[in-house]
Amino acid sequence: MDSDDVMFSRTGVVGPFGTLTEDAKTKIDFDTMADFRRLCNDAGTDVSGAIRDWVYLKTRGKTYTAFCVHAAEVKAAKLFGEGPVGAPMGEQRK
Repeated sequence: MDSDDVMFSRTGVVGPFGTLTEDAKTKIDFDTMADFRRLCNDAGTDVSGAIRDWVYLKTRGKTYTAFCVHAAEVKAAKLFGEGPVGAPMGEQRK
C-alpha cells in the first residue's frame, strides 16, 4: 500500500495504516494518571490518542494524527482536484 492510499471500511475511513489491532498498555499510579488525563484533555485528545501519537512519532517520525490529516488531504485532492494556482478547488486567493 502506498502512503497516499486511503482505505475505507463499512463504518467510515480506516487510518492510513489500516485497522489498529495492537494494544499498548502499562500500569501507573492513580495521581499520575489523573494528571496525564488532564494534560490530554487540555490538549484536546484522550489518553489513547496521546499514547498512539507518541508511539507513531517515535517509530515513524510523525504523529498518527499527522498521518491521518495527510491522508484526508490526499483524499480531498483526489476527489476535488486542484485549482489553476495549485490551491484546492473552492479556496479563494487573497
